[in-house]
Amino acid sequence: MPTLADTDFADAGSRSRLAFDRVGRALVAQSRLAQSNAVFAQIRVTDVFSTKEIPMVEIISVIAIVLAIAIAIVLILAATKPGSFSVERAIDVHAPPERIFALINDFHQWVSWSPYETKDPDMKRSYSGAASGKGAVYGWDGNNNVGSGRMEILEASPPSKILIKLDFFKPFEGHNTAEFTMLPHGDATHVNWAMRGPAPFMSKLMQVFINLDHMVGKDFEAGLANLKKLTEK
Repeated sequence: MPTLADTDFADAGSRSRLAFDRVGRALVAQSRLAQSNAVFAQIRVTDVFSTKEIPMVEIISVIAIVLAIAIAIVLILAATKPGSFSVERAIDVHAPPERIFALINDFHQWVSWSPYETKDPDMKRSYSGAASGKGAVYGWDGNNNVGSGRMEILEASPPSKILIKLDFFKPFEGHNTAEFTMLPHGDATHVNWAMRGPAPFMSKLMQVFINLDHMVGKDFEAGLANLKKLTEK
């Protein structure tokens, strides 16, 4: 017959097994939870990398669209530019027109006043045709600042007008006309330097980014200032 001590010992054993069972179930549940968290974490990492790939494609697409729109805008702006151009500057010189006329009518004299003569110290020059006036020809070949080209005096009407055919070969081809007029203006001579010509599409495209009037005009202003300084001595 079991004693009271035996009964207590049996109860204690049962409680111990129950406690071990609970601990075991808790450990199994914890292990399963850890596995689930690991799988979930892996899924989230995969999602992160997947979502990073989608915006990159979208960014490239947006950049391509923006570039296409920008190019279209530039082409449209170029197409709206006029088919010809004109650059003109003037100055009043307190000197007789004959003195100014002589410096323009002779291409050999341009080295003393033309701003383009100083842009390339190694520029090659050639002179042909008449010594001065109608039929005189001047050719040049230099660096990228001056390129290469040819000038020929088509008309010389002393002392008021000189008309020059101006051909550019490099860096861009162009065929223009330059005109100098020297007209009385009070006690001075009003000297006007103009250049006119057609504007092909490449020229129109450049004018979208470059102010041609400002770029060429500043050189004309410098040349006219040099003429004023030389002839007013």
